[in-house]
Order: sequence, then structure tokens, then C-alpha cells
Amino acid sequence: MVLFDHAADGCAVTTIALSVSTKRIASACEDCAVRVWDLETGALVMKLDGHRESTYAVAFSPDGSRLVSGGADHKAILWNLDNHNPVKQLDEHTGDVWMCDYSPDGKYIATGSTDCTVKLWSGTDDGDAHALFTLQDHTAVVMTVAFSPDSQHLLTCADGLGRLWSTQDGSLLADMEGHTGLIWSAKFSPDGTRIVTAAEDHTVRVWNVEDGLELVTLREHSGPVWTAAFSPDGNDVVSGSYDGQVVLCDSFTGVLKHRLEDDHPAIVNTVTYSRDGELVAAGCAGGAVKLWNVKDGKFLAEFLGHDDKVKDVLFSPDDCQIISCSDDSTVRIWNVVDPLQF
Repeated sequence: MVLFDHAADGCAVTTIALSVSTKRIASACEDCAVRVWDLETGALVMKLDGHRESTYAVAFSPDGSRLVSGGADHKAILWNLDNHNPVKQLDEHTGDVWMCDYSPDGKYIATGSTDCTVKLWSGTDDGDAHALFTLQDHTAVVMTVAFSPDSQHLLTCADGLGRLWSTQDGSLLADMEGHTGLIWSAKFSPDGTRIVTAAEDHTVRVWNVEDGLELVTLREHSGPVWTAAFSPDGNDVVSGSYDGQVVLCDSFTGVLKHRLEDDHPAIVNTVTYSRDGELVAAGCAGGAVKLWNVKDGKFLAEFLGHDDKVKDVLFSPDDCQIISCSDDSTVRIWNVVDPLQF
């Protein structure tokens, strides 16, 4: 299924987000608009016009009733998806808003910008459009903002440095130092005790949230690592790289478990686990979306249709579909069930 709005023809879809609660997909696009789609029917539910330049980031509130978007116009907008109207504009950044996240408890929104700052905002409809805290210690473009599962910590990354902050008072809790290249991806473990980072220095690293110390370094790649993620049980880490490799390692020991291979290796931009932890999907620079079995590392399927690089991949709530977005102006939904029958 192809989700396509002719108004966006020729404009890259920069990222997608999924609301498990409402089964809706949100997409950000270079044409300035934010779109919300119905996962089951593929219908365009709403088009949100409020940004004046390209949009780069979207994140749903936990209940799916609100959406925050960020863009090149230096602002983030909180939207009410019940009436399609903006709740408030968060416009205190002086650079592009590249990243945003909604805390799991729904209380906070975090935004990261090319102005080298991170701002923490109220995620409620309280009318307060002023940042609660501005985190100013980074000296480079902020590439990652992510809340911990308990909403108590905020993770930010800029250049090769990761930082952990308290959401209660905005204080810096720990620095994660060790990467010698730009950190492209950073995520919390499901239990919130560890963080995995992927970086341009060809390494994947796992960190302790309590003190920011490095626990293990994975050196299985021969090129920059764009993406990494924990398995749903936290026991494994999957990573994808410019070297065309998708690698599965033990997250505690760093021991290699599988190299997830296929007959047409390509630069890997993004990887994700299915919610049951049995599958890994990857989005590639050539436009392919690939699927493997985690248990034995078997290659299951290659989904072809995108005409340009895949930016993001997500599994549907029931793991029966993969959602992908691309620079080819489309969001696509792929059926996972048929390949698993063979």
C-alpha cells in the first residue's frame, strides 16, 4: 500500500511516527506539511499546515490525541488531532528543529535544534508556550533527543557526545564520552537502565544510565554506523551501517550472534525490531526494505518499490506490517505475513 499525496510530489518524506493507541501514522515532509494517515485503510486523515518550511520531526503523545512537529522554520507545533488545530507554537529556537520527542507519561516535549540547544516544554494543553528548561551545554547540532521509559531522564546527543538530563529540574546528570565521531542514533533499553549509540567512528556502544559509563563496545562494522536498537527484551542489539552490514550482538557481552545477510547488500539507514522480537527490518539507501528472522539469522524478504533511500521503518502494532518512508515522496505499508508463510 502506497500512501501518497500529490501535493508532496518531489518532496522527501523525512520521518514517520506511529501511534499504537490510535493506529495512525504521522509523516513529516519537505513540502512543509505534516500528514496523518490511517494505518488500516491508508487513508489520509488530515494534513496539518502550520510550518513555513520543511518539517523534519514528528512525535505522538502516548494516547495519540496530540502530535508535535518540528521544522526548518525554527519552531515546533503541538497539534490537537481531534480538531486538527494547533494547541501552541514552541518558537524559542534560533535554528532548525531537527528532533522532537514526547515523554511516555505525556507531561513533556523535548526539541533539539541546529542552534545547539535542547528545550524541554510542557506537553499538556496548559497554554504555556515557554520552555521549562533550555539545555545549552552542547556545542554542535543536536542529533538525538529521547526520553527514558519512566520519563525521568532525557537523552541528547551532539557530535560524539551523549548527555543525560533530569526532566524534573533540567540538571545534567552524566556525560557519555568515548565516541570519536558523530553519534547518529541513540536509544534507551526497554527497562531504561542502558543506552545504545551508533556512530560515525564505526562503533556501537552500550552505556549505563546511572553514571553514563561505557559498558561494552561493539566493533563489528567497517564503516560509519547509522542506526542501532535494543531488542524488546533488551538482551540483544541490532545495528546497520554504511558498510551494508546488519549485525546482531549480545547487548551485555558484545558477542556477535548473527550477520544478517542477503544477496544484495546496500547501505543501511535504519533498523528496527518487531514488537515480539522475532524479526528485524532494515531500510536501505537503494530503496529496499529487508526482513530477517532473529533466531537463526535467515533472510526472509526484500520489499521493493521505493525509488530513493529509505529514511525510517516501523512495525505495526500487530507485527503484520512494516511502514517505511523515503526520499521518493511516499510512505509505504508492506505485508509481512505472506513472506513468513514460506
